[in-house]
Amino acid sequence: MRLKLAAIVFAFVLSGCETSSQLQPVSSIKPNVAREGTLTNEKLASDTTAGLQNILGAPAFTAETKILKFVIQQPVGSPGARAWREMWVVESQGARSSFLITFKEKGTGSADFEIKKMNQQSSAPPADCPQKIGDYKAGEATSQQIRSCLGSPFHENKNPDGRYVYLYKVQSTITVAFLFDTSGKLINTQAYKQD
Repeated sequence: MRLKLAAIVFAFVLSGCETSSQLQPVSSIKPNVAREGTLTNEKLASDTTAGLQNILGAPAFTAETKILKFVIQQPVGSPGARAWREMWVVESQGARSSFLITFKEKGTGSADFEIKKMNQQSSAPPADCPQKIGDYKAGEATSQQIRSCLGSPFHENKNPDGRYVYLYKVQSTITVAFLFDTSGKLINTQAYKQD
């Protein structure tokens, strides 16, 4: 009886000893795990925003600037040594910049973070880009054309059968999903409104 109890306690101790180095690579993130919001406290959010201001320049931040935050990897590790990843999207003066941010706790009450700028859309999309999302026609539009016109999606989902989805945030509450076949042709477009 004591041996079983000791084995169970030992298993729980081992499962709680994950380190931040066990944070999976971004490429291994499972589809549909991103959740809007942040796990940062007010101070860490403020420090991270200051880091983004250093990258983009203070003039890029105005009263109208919006920062959308998404948790893309839940924390791993024990309290005080956990690590997690978030994607922050800065919308300012008609431009959108996406950042991958890795947070690592340094004891209780503090954390370090690393900011990496994600692939960005060129400043001027090609002239032949449709003016509206609904103008991308199924069977005609390709994933390359949509990427060229809209930039990199904030999330990609690859299905086992070869089909894949690009997600784009077109407004703060509207996400558009483009579904492509294995050859990269558009199959369907769907918009989702968040409450």
